Amino acid sequence: MHQIRNAVSREYCAIAAYNTGPGNVYRAFSKLNGKARQEEALDKINSMRPEEVYETLRTRLPYEETRGYIVNAVAAKKRYAAM
Repeated sequence: MHQIRNAVSREYCAIAAYNTGPGNVYRAFSKLNGKARQEEALDKINSMRPEEVYETLRTRLPYEETRGYIVNAVAAKKRYAAM
């Protein structure tokens, strides 16, 4: 995940990877397999705005639990930042 250039996008991907693993995060961005999946996913993530990365994770992660996890974690972070 350290290859993700935008700090906010990297944070979103790290949150999702904590719950589901980096392979499933890469799967949300690429249909390829193996090392090619990771490379294509990283290229795609680095070409997107953070809002687009978040939306892709929210809608395309392979497990509903993780899609909910990313939404809840980001919402909690915003609540705590506002305190």
